[in-house]
Amino acid sequence: SAISISTSLKEDYGEDVSGYVVGMKAYLSYASCMSLGTSAYESGDYETAVTNFIEASKGMDAIDDTTNRNVADEALNNTNAKKVIADGEGYESKGAKLLEDGNYSQALTQYQSAREMYSLAKEDYDSTDAADKISMVDVKIENIEDMIEKLSNQDLEKEADSYMNMASQAAYDGQYEQAAEYYEAAKEIFQGTGNTDQIIAINEKLDEVQYGPDEDAAVNNLISAFDALAKGDYMTAMTCLQQAKAAYEKLGDTERANQVQALMNGLGQG
Repeated sequence: SAISISTSLKEDYGEDVSGYVVGMKAYLSYASCMSLGTSAYESGDYETAVTNFIEASKGMDAIDDTTNRNVADEALNNTNAKKVIADGEGYESKGAKLLEDGNYSQALTQYQSAREMYSLAKEDYDSTDAADKISMVDVKIENIEDMIEKLSNQDLEKEADSYMNMASQAAYDGQYEQAAEYYEAAKEIFQGTGNTDQIIAINEKLDEVQYGPDEDAAVNNLISAFDALAKGDYMTAMTCLQQAKAAYEKLGDTERANQVQALMNGLGQG
């Protein structure tokens, strides 16, 4: 190969060809990254394409080859535009399904997210497809907003109740992030209808799913332990600390379990 020939020249004649070796390595890497990026782009794997085009650009930047770096940067820009458009289409697809199921508020949120993606594609990446996408999604957003205006609070809260049920099921299945999303969707609707009681209830649920039941139990036991200590009730404090430690051990959080043990040792009963 060219690299091995350059190395041989250096050994045989003592010529300093290290600069050429660095350059050839950079170009070989560039060609590989551009090839992989192009293949990924054509197959719709935009994440992989972006990664490779970034590496290609960095390689050329390192040897001050602005021409090839610009080629990589242009490919990167086009890929980012396609990726953002695809993300927007994904939001639209979710919105269409939600709209079909009668979940108007959440459908509206999805279409608004789609519009944000299309705007990003237009403003940041000069996408030629974005303007038409924005026009079409604006019509859909306007239509959904009209639908929502015609719904009564009772109709809207039925939708919110469905999100509450889905959130409960997700939390039961251990899918806490998904549960939080459903609770937030329900909360948004109840805020619109002015249902304060439900908003308070959802906030409590959000606190629960933020950590999951085991970490929530650990935190609550720590709080109870400090309350007991403030009252001089060391026996209750120790019991709560032991329960907190057990919860952290169940989570596999050795660092926090050790911290709780240190607190127990500090009380002289560890």
